[in-house]
Amino acid sequence: MLVGIMDNHRSESAPQDEACQTHSLQAVETIAQCGSWHVDIERRETEWSHGAYEIFDITSADTSLTYGDVSEFVAHGYEETVEQKRESLFDGEPFEIEYQIEINGATKWIHERAEIQRNDEGAPIAAIGVLQDITSQKERVQSLERFRTLIDHSSDGVFIVDSETSAILDVNETACQLLGYTREELLSLSVPDINPAFSAEMWREFAATVRENGTEVIETEHQRDGGSTFPVEIHVSLVSLDRDYHVATVRDITERKEREKQLEATRKRYQTLIDAAPDPIFVADAETGEIVEANAAAAELRQQPRDEVIGLHQTALHPDDDMDQYRDLFEYHVEHSETIKEFDDGTPVYFTTVEGDRIPVAISTTTVSLGDRTLIHGIFRDISEERQYEDALAGINTAAQELLHAETDTEIAQIVVDVATEILDKTGTGVYLYDDHAEELTPAAYSEHLEDLLDEIPRFSPGDGIAWWVFAEQESARFDDVRTAEDVYNAGTPIRSELLIPLGEHGVFLVGDTDAGGFDDMTDELAETLAATAEAALDHAQQAQTLRKQERKAQSQAEQLERVNQLNDRIRTIMQALIQADSHEAITRHVCDSLVSLDGFAYVWIGEPDSTTNELRIAAEAGSPQNYLEAVSLEQAADNTLPAVRATRNRTSIIEPQIASNLQGTEWRNTALLHEFRSVISVPLLYDEFQYGVLTIYSNRSGEFNEHAQSVLTELGHLVGYALNATDQRNALLGSETVDVTFDLTNCTDLFVEFAAELSAEIQIENVIPRSDNAYLVHFVCEKTETESIWTVAEDFPPIIELQVISESDRTLYEAIVVGDCLVATLATIGANIQSSIISENRCQISASLSEERERQTFVERLKESYPDIDVSIRKHTTSSSEISGERLLDDSLTDRQQDVLRTAYYSGFFDQQRKRTGSEIATSLDVSQPGFATRLRAAQRNLFSGIFDQ
Repeated sequence: MLVGIMDNHRSESAPQDEACQTHSLQAVETIAQCGSWHVDIERRETEWSHGAYEIFDITSADTSLTYGDVSEFVAHGYEETVEQKRESLFDGEPFEIEYQIEINGATKWIHERAEIQRNDEGAPIAAIGVLQDITSQKERVQSLERFRTLIDHSSDGVFIVDSETSAILDVNETACQLLGYTREELLSLSVPDINPAFSAEMWREFAATVRENGTEVIETEHQRDGGSTFPVEIHVSLVSLDRDYHVATVRDITERKEREKQLEATRKRYQTLIDAAPDPIFVADAETGEIVEANAAAAELRQQPRDEVIGLHQTALHPDDDMDQYRDLFEYHVEHSETIKEFDDGTPVYFTTVEGDRIPVAISTTTVSLGDRTLIHGIFRDISEERQYEDALAGINTAAQELLHAETDTEIAQIVVDVATEILDKTGTGVYLYDDHAEELTPAAYSEHLEDLLDEIPRFSPGDGIAWWVFAEQESARFDDVRTAEDVYNAGTPIRSELLIPLGEHGVFLVGDTDAGGFDDMTDELAETLAATAEAALDHAQQAQTLRKQERKAQSQAEQLERVNQLNDRIRTIMQALIQADSHEAITRHVCDSLVSLDGFAYVWIGEPDSTTNELRIAAEAGSPQNYLEAVSLEQAADNTLPAVRATRNRTSIIEPQIASNLQGTEWRNTALLHEFRSVISVPLLYDEFQYGVLTIYSNRSGEFNEHAQSVLTELGHLVGYALNATDQRNALLGSETVDVTFDLTNCTDLFVEFAAELSAEIQIENVIPRSDNAYLVHFVCEKTETESIWTVAEDFPPIIELQVISESDRTLYEAIVVGDCLVATLATIGANIQSSIISENRCQISASLSEERERQTFVERLKESYPDIDVSIRKHTTSSSEISGERLLDDSLTDRQQDVLRTAYYSGFFDQQRKRTGSEIATSLDVSQPGFATRLRAAQRNLFSGIFDQ
């Protein structure tokens, strides 16, 4: 509507009509929210209507509004456009524009249009314009545009459908994209075209339902352009405007359906896994603690039907008396997925059955989300056996500490049996240890029940039963029914199940049960562990025992060494006394008295062989009790095992370190024990193979005599033998009661007897000196034989290794080094002072002197020890005092070795006016050094002259 108020166009009507007309125009402008203006182009004058003033919110009575004032109200951004358009009016150009004005802080949208009036020539003379406030229209349009934009950009498809015909009246862009149609194509379709499942009849029924309920949600399928379908969820609402419309919001639920499908498959797998799981599984709501699922194993553990378990609170699965602790444990499991079988204080986690029985369990949890719920998935594992195993191991560990402190095998065996009885809970257990003396497995410890079950605890000899086989092969054996075993010791044994484990070289560990098949893997493992611990303890005890034995042995050796040192000291004292002794009795008595004073030597005696009685005669004794020898046999019989007799018979030392051992059939041992003797040593008294007797020492301590003591005492036996021999010789030479005798010896085997036989002549021996190499240096004369013959025979006579002629003046004196039995030297050794020796091929005639104290019968016996087949004849005759004094002078002044050197030098012609042998040659003959010969010779001369001149 254009309304112009121009003076030159006023009607000629009456004023009343004009007022009425003006009032009507104002009413129209108000309704239309518009105003008008008129411009005189030539005069540039403008008139504004009432409506125009209202648009600019100006009171016409107060303010005059010019054409150009409009620019003052134009909002920022529209100034240039509005000014150009309005100025073009004066050039005769109409315009139509929309712009915004700002009035009192408010913004309005203005639509302005102008038309040109021209004269007859066509020149512009005036213009009429109309202003309209279109703010509300703009806002509605913008609102509609925003709504449309939102609808088009919605992720859901929007359809406006005719309620009666199901024709599609409008769609958004998403609907086009979902179905693959353009908008124009969709607007030509109806609901059955995109959802073939919806027939016209079904649509009418559905539309009626929507009218009744106001809204409806369904799931169905839509068909795309091309024929493919996809699942959708549709929200349908009734909208009544000029008529009823159905507005449908369509959502593609392909992904959701796929997720639901996967979720359902997951649920099925989850349910299958739970149901098939061998371990009890309880599923609880993480928020409420209510059990929503449980498998068959869980129901079995609970001892309650599955449908009764579901719906319980999780605290019902645990002891009532500690509910708060288990509620805290559940909350902890909600936050932490892990396995817990005990609380921080070490208390086990228990599960309770419907009957209230407590079962130790390990709970492994996992939190899962299914839909909008958070579930806690708990696997309950019965660890009763595990706890039992751990407790058993703890018992074994405790026992191990005790075993390591055990000192004896028997103590260890008893500890093992006690622990096995407690932790294995079987009928009977036992430990067999190997007795190397009896060579069998003997029971060292066994449980009381086993002793009650068996009539007798058996022992196992080599090859006897399974136990011996296990010990010999060092392999464990397990029998579910030992009666069926091939090597069973007793086929009717009440023991059915049996487990046998070797304890190394120590023995066997046995576990038995009266039930067949009574062992499982845990029992095997625990028994093996206990057996290994026992073996280690037995090894440790053996090492400790060995160490203690070694320490005791070392201590004993130290003590014995100390006693040997004391014995050595005493022997040195004895040796000094022996030098001064002048008789057998003095020597033997002093030896016995000196030895018995040593600590540990209870009784000492010396026996001498008596040929007349064939017994040992007591020569001397010391200590107590001295009546011991009265109760034992001293007969030198072959079956007499008395150490003194055996030592005499075997000519060697005899030690009995433990008299108490091997008592059967040895009377002397029992008698010795009754006299509190515990060990004994017997040592023969020998000199140069001649036996003077036997020294026997008894001790009241076991093991008193060892190798060191034997060596020292054996040496003492030789010293005593030497002293006895020296006494015999000294008495033979110096004794005032000596007698001269002549020995006629036949049937003797001697190197000079053989040499004389080879020469067919007599040999007179002048001097015999022992050398250091078990040979003799001999000076002899053979008057009726030529030297050449002697040389010839000597060359083929092996005992003579060297022969020399010393002197050929009055008679030829020979010097020979010989090896072999020398009768003359033997006689001197056993106490005869040789004065002359004449030897032929079948007889030896030797003149000598003997002490009257020396029994000639004993002398002959000693001689026959070296020459068993010899025949001896002795004739007694007198000796001049000068001979006796000369021999005494030599013995008093010179040592034996000095006498040997002096005699050899004399017979070798060393002192002749024309020296026949040099000192070096004589030293070689004696097998000594030349300086040694010279030193001993000078000493012999000095001592001999001192003896002569001192008298």
